[in-house]
Parts: sequence; C-alpha cells; structure tokens
Amino acid sequence: MTRDQEILNNYKVFCENLDTLKAQHGFGKFALLQKQKVIDVFDTENDAFKAGRALAGKTIFSIQELTKAKNHLGIFSARIHSSCQ
Repeated sequence: MTRDQEILNNYKVFCENLDTLKAQHGFGKFALLQKQKVIDVFDTENDAFKAGRALAGKTIFSIQELTKAKNHLGIFSARIHSSCQ
C-alpha cells in the first residue's frame, strides 16, 4: 500500500468514528491512527506525534484533530482534499 493510500484509509476510519470520538473525548483533542485503526486520543498534537513515533517507528501513522468542523485534515494528512461527510 502506498503512503497516500494508507493516509486516505486512516482518514476514512477517522471520519467513520468521528461522532463517537467527539462524544467520548470532546473537541480539541488529537486522534492517532495507524493501519486503519484509532490507536488513542491525546490532549496535544505533540503528545499524539510522540506516541505515534514510539509506536510506529518509521511506519505511517496519521493524526487528526477533533474539531467542530468536519473538514479538518490535520498536518499529517494535508495532501488529502476531502472532508468527512
């Protein structure tokens, strides 16, 4: 799987779980995704990044912010120009 495909697949999982994540964690948190799974949710983007590097090493992972808007993609998925719908 290519890097772009992995990021897109992680983003699709994020969108599918967005309402549940918001209900459980609220806004302003950061979800860590890898291999089409939500790994955990963190208070800061930096905490999510550090956890992703520790867990994934050099493999691909994504970070998405839980926001009120459904089209925020986060810095690691910036190449995808779609929104959760």
